[in-house]
Amino acid sequence: MNNFNVFPFADGWDTGSVEVFGESAQDIDLSKMITIGSCVSRNVIRWLESCEIVDRKMLHGTLYNPFSINYEMQRLYSDIEWQKGILTYRDNDTDQSVVIDPWRTWISASSLDELICKNAQFDNDARAVFENSSAFFFTYGLSEVWNLKSDDKMILNQVPIECMKQGQDSWTHRFASVDEITLAISQTIETVIENIGNVPIFIASTPGPLKYTASNASVRWANNISKAILAQSFYEVSNKYDNVIYFPTTEILQSLDENNISIWQPDRRHVNATVIDYLGRQFVNYCGDQKSKQKLKDITDFWVPQLSKEGKLDGKSLIDKDIQHSIIEAFNKTI
Repeated sequence: MNNFNVFPFADGWDTGSVEVFGESAQDIDLSKMITIGSCVSRNVIRWLESCEIVDRKMLHGTLYNPFSINYEMQRLYSDIEWQKGILTYRDNDTDQSVVIDPWRTWISASSLDELICKNAQFDNDARAVFENSSAFFFTYGLSEVWNLKSDDKMILNQVPIECMKQGQDSWTHRFASVDEITLAISQTIETVIENIGNVPIFIASTPGPLKYTASNASVRWANNISKAILAQSFYEVSNKYDNVIYFPTTEILQSLDENNISIWQPDRRHVNATVIDYLGRQFVNYCGDQKSKQKLKDITDFWVPQLSKEGKLDGKSLIDKDIQHSIIEAFNKTI
């Protein structure tokens, strides 16, 4: 007699299966979706643009952690003391001072006044793009963070390598706690609800591992710590808000890897273009409205930047038909 049903289990390990899910409760007009966060969100939005599904550009550069994403969302709609965390260094080539925003680390200037002007323009542009958005897709990379030594709540997006080379030591590193990250993501969600509306919000983890760690753990251990902290926060937040949906990018890639499918670029940290193509299709089929789904098509020229084994830019990663076929085979065995 099989007594499995007497146990309170909801799911079980199935070797070789691929992570699948049914349709979400909402059919979303993805043409007005905003993506913010790690390189995964950047590549997914580029894929959606290639399919002509989205009609708005992603203005933000890479935001690595929940705090930089949260501060970025808050500063668009309220006063945030961002100037307290500005970073400066001297450019070795020009011998000029460079001023960098603590979260918009892709924006730099030669003076604080210039940076203030650039940020004001970016604020206006970002609010205009966010207006009437149909959904948000936030991807989070890590929970090992850098904060000012004088204020552990002033958490940076990243510390520029130039600052490290010049021996600056006004900041320190640590792993943020589950409670801190859960609060940061919750505040991000509340900001969207208050200023945009009760739109669907997708949260996901960047599957790629850390390149470096400043902790006393090995980089693999530190990566597992960082991802585990994020995963617990995702679980708590997605169960707290009705409009928040966890999209399992990491679990999808784990299941593909279990099927011996090539998912990584040579650096083994960034996924290839075929995987982005698969994630994009799964996302659209999962939550897109009929108009979005009708725009799905085969795109042979889509690419993502390829990184060599040493982590240096090394051309383009293109969609591979053989890998694509292997993914479809594994998926069909599961459903």
